[in-house]
Amino acid sequence: MQHIDYDIQAIISQPHMTKPLERFSNILLQWAKIHNLTAIKDSKELYHQIADSLLPISFLKPFHTCIDIGVGLDSLL
Repeated sequence: MQHIDYDIQAIISQPHMTKPLERFSNILLQWAKIHNLTAIKDSKELYHQIADSLLPISFLKPFHTCIDIGVGLDSLL
């Protein structure tokens, strides 16, 4: 598991990923205070959730493009 944690940390800390993730987290946390967008209240917890969502990347071969098909909320109701 430690190897996987390192891979995720490596993904998040890449120069082209750091600023967009930081900007995204700041905006999300700012709006979440006003509109209850998420239960996440601090950046440490948010980065943990982002890292968790990136976990499958460590099992994939290198790729240039990707599509997120997602199930969407409507399919869960």
